[in-house]
Amino acid sequence: MDSDEEVFMMHMHRAVADAATGESGKRHTARGPVETPLPFVAVRRVYGSRFCRAMRMSESSFDLLVDTLRPILPFGGVPAEIRVSMSLRYFAGASYLDVCSIHGVSKTTFYDCVWDFVDAMLLAPGLQIRMPLWNSDWRRKTAAGFLARGDNPLNNIIGALDGISIRQEMPSYAEVICPRD
Repeated sequence: MDSDEEVFMMHMHRAVADAATGESGKRHTARGPVETPLPFVAVRRVYGSRFCRAMRMSESSFDLLVDTLRPILPFGGVPAEIRVSMSLRYFAGASYLDVCSIHGVSKTTFYDCVWDFVDAMLLAPGLQIRMPLWNSDWRRKTAAGFLARGDNPLNNIIGALDGISIRQEMPSYAEVICPRD
C-alpha cells in the first residue's frame, strides 16, 4: 500500500500532467490564455489527506473563509474556492508554477486571483483586526487565552501574526564577542 506522501505525489504529478496536456484555450488579447480552471473537487482530491496542512487550516475554516469572501470576490470565471486555495498555497510558500499546475490556470490568471484574494481580505468586515489596546480587561483576557494554549513560553501575549515561537537559551557572556566602540 502506498504511503500518504506517495499518494500525494502521485496526485500532484497527475494534476500537473492533466494541466500540461489540456487545451490552452484561445488567446485573449490582454490577459493571456483563457482557460477553465480545474473543478475544486479535483483540486481537493490532489491534496487528499494533506488538505488541511496545505491550506494551513481546517476544512471547516477554509469553507468559512470562502463563504466570507465569496460576496466580495469577483463573480464568474474562477470559482471562489479555487481563488482562495491558490492564494493560501502561494502565501504559505508554494511556487506559483506548482499552484498554476495543480489548479489548471495560467500565470496571469493566478496573479489576478491572488490580488483579488488580497483585496477581498482587506475589504471583508468580519476579517478586520480589532485590538482595543486601551481596554485593560480585554488585554488580560486575551493574554490569558494565549497562555492557556500551553504551547507558548511567553507571558502577556495579546496578538500574533503568522508568528512562531522558538525557545532558545541566551548565550553566556563568554560566548558573545562584543567589539568595543
